Amino acid sequence: MVQSNAYPQDRQASGVAIETAYKNLIAGTPSGRPVKINIFGLAQESVSVVSQRYDYVGLAEAAAIVGYKSTIYQALLALNPNNGLGVGVPISFYPLTITSGVQSAGIITPTIGATNTDTETYYIQISNNNGRPAYLAVVKPAGMILADLCTAIAASINAKLDCPFVATATATVVTLECGHEGEAGNQYVVSMTVPTDPDYTFAITQPVNGAGTVDTDNALASIQNEWDSHVINAFSDESDSVNLNKFDVFGELRWSAEVHKPIKFYTGTNATLTEARAITSARKDDRTNSIKPEHGSDDTPWFIVASILREQCRTAQKDAPTDYTKISVAGLTPVNPTGTEFEDATMKDGLCTYKINDGVYEIADSVMCYHPDGESPPGWQYDNDIEKECYMLWNFAIIFEYGGYPLAPDSQVVTNPNARKPSWYRARLFSFYDGAAGAVVISYPEAAKANSIVDLSTANNRRIDADLNYSLAGNTNIIAVSNNFNRAVMGGQS
Repeated sequence: MVQSNAYPQDRQASGVAIETAYKNLIAGTPSGRPVKINIFGLAQESVSVVSQRYDYVGLAEAAAIVGYKSTIYQALLALNPNNGLGVGVPISFYPLTITSGVQSAGIITPTIGATNTDTETYYIQISNNNGRPAYLAVVKPAGMILADLCTAIAASINAKLDCPFVATATATVVTLECGHEGEAGNQYVVSMTVPTDPDYTFAITQPVNGAGTVDTDNALASIQNEWDSHVINAFSDESDSVNLNKFDVFGELRWSAEVHKPIKFYTGTNATLTEARAITSARKDDRTNSIKPEHGSDDTPWFIVASILREQCRTAQKDAPTDYTKISVAGLTPVNPTGTEFEDATMKDGLCTYKINDGVYEIADSVMCYHPDGESPPGWQYDNDIEKECYMLWNFAIIFEYGGYPLAPDSQVVTNPNARKPSWYRARLFSFYDGAAGAVVISYPEAAKANSIVDLSTANNRRIDADLNYSLAGNTNIIAVSNNFNRAVMGGQS
């Protein structure tokens, strides 16, 4: 007889619990959950907003709630770009509260050169600009004085609703104030593009001094029993260990037997490889957090992660067993990597990897931080493997329904149409194994059937115990080819 400890053996109350564990099974031994994104981010400082969960309807509706200068709005733009190729899954968002909030500030200082005789166009760029090139244009006619140029720059910035900054002109400089509070405001990079031999040059003091303590507790509580699958961190980067730890703890609770609704948290980073890898290498047991890098880029962390999740979640929704390797991510502005530092050793430290193909960001390996010592291969390493496991859990919860049905042993003849036997559950389970194998979520379905047991409890006549063993299917991530040749000579081989 099988015995499961997903519930304690002395439990009396009705319910279903699914205890999930990784078993490093050898080969031969043994449609999923809908994808739903939740964004944790910062509202525009000048907008009065209630910190609660909102369902995404459209960009205009979201802007009315959190403001155009919100990190949430910027993440939504990445998930639903103007080219129409959006993520295509349900999205919700939660504006976080921030205490002792301070907005970051920067300065643009124009300096006139030896001449001021040309009509010139200057372009202002602020980080990713949602995937667009330098997009704030300022036309300077011949002879424009410094004060008028500062006014024109400020007007160009303020005319763009989704520009993250509000500009104020003086007679000599343009001051920039971030539209939202918090350290996130320090992530923006301001630059100016000018023609050759310009009449004006520009010195830029990058945004600094954004500060505040961000509280994610209520946002996490708002998830409750929702089947949220992916959470985007749109308020910090990989260095925020306080909230990464909170996500980790919350994620482990979601794996618990009674909840059985795993969730994954995604954070972007533009830090150097060394800096990002130092963070993930220390998070050896963390199967909840995934760090999405674009090393050295001016893109903001939340734009990086939202852009990547746009492609990953679209794939996960359409075909859960397909991995994300070689998926291109439009809109990012990567710095070209060199050498092989973005590959095997990086992934083994729990950091996602990528490659640049003709200047376009391409996902290489999407992994969780998880890489405990002595576990090879790590059971919860691949992001996509967790997606497959969620596919299984979603269906197990359907198969092992409960509802007070009369319960009889397999050998008993019954006439009650409401009766359930262990064989009834086994039939549903084995049919699902066949379907999951057809979808290539699992491999070796016959072995899974042979190694999975569903039977009556020997201690409680109101209880079914099940022990399920199956092998998740793999993916074609690694291909090794030995290519051997020689030179043919007259009369045979050399």
